Amino acid sequence: ISGKKIAFRPVEDVIEEIDYLVKNYRIKNLVFMDDCMLADKKRVESLLNKIIDNKYGLTFKISTVSAWHCTDDVLELLKKAGCTQITVSVESGCPRVLREIIRKPLKLDIIPGIVKKCKDLKIDLGANFVIGFPGEKWDEIRETFAFAEKNNFDLVNFSIATPLPKTDLYELAKSQNLLPDNFSFFDPAYFSMSTAFINTDEFSAKELEILRAFEWDRINFSTPERTAKIGKMMCLSLPELDKFRRETRRKFGKHY
Repeated sequence: ISGKKIAFRPVEDVIEEIDYLVKNYRIKNLVFMDDCMLADKKRVESLLNKIIDNKYGLTFKISTVSAWHCTDDVLELLKKAGCTQITVSVESGCPRVLREIIRKPLKLDIIPGIVKKCKDLKIDLGANFVIGFPGEKWDEIRETFAFAEKNNFDLVNFSIATPLPKTDLYELAKSQNLLPDNFSFFDPAYFSMSTAFINTDEFSAKELEILRAFEWDRINFSTPERTAKIGKMMCLSLPELDKFRRETRRKFGKHY
């Protein structure tokens, strides 16, 4: 929405804000809501080294990062600076979907190395996936779930492809008459990425919602150890997490 260049906040401004939060609110944990935090390697190295030098004693999480930025040296510096959790955006476990539909320049063979490195460093690793693109085959959706399970992330999240204004996804879905007749960007019913409303010959909207909710539950909570770990990552007690899982299954992830 703002052109093709990334407008980074100056490192000094970020450090000044952290100083303010530490001194005035005595914060102990931060979350960086920045999809491009690792995109400029020199900048993030400068930021992390200043956090280390200032000895804040903080821990922090990063909401989303691109997998190809997660080199060993960057991950090691993140750990040294206090990072406890990152989430990589994989999107699909199917190379064809990544290449031809999403057009994301990600090579899936780098993912196992990132998982291993994060486990070695004790950085919790989440992964985001998206299903339900026009042109995606049912077996390719299943391939994404299989990839998510095989790579043993600490937490996996699945969203359903949701058209946004001026995107190729919207134009494609509109041109192929895949959207409901009453579809509108002003209708809250179409805002949630837990809600499916694209139907193709390969899948129905309802199939996507059911599959997403139950595979999320099956993969994430396959053992008591994984369940306990995810409870800590989501800052939920086990009874709270159990309730969240129940609501997700019964409402297909629509928590509103």
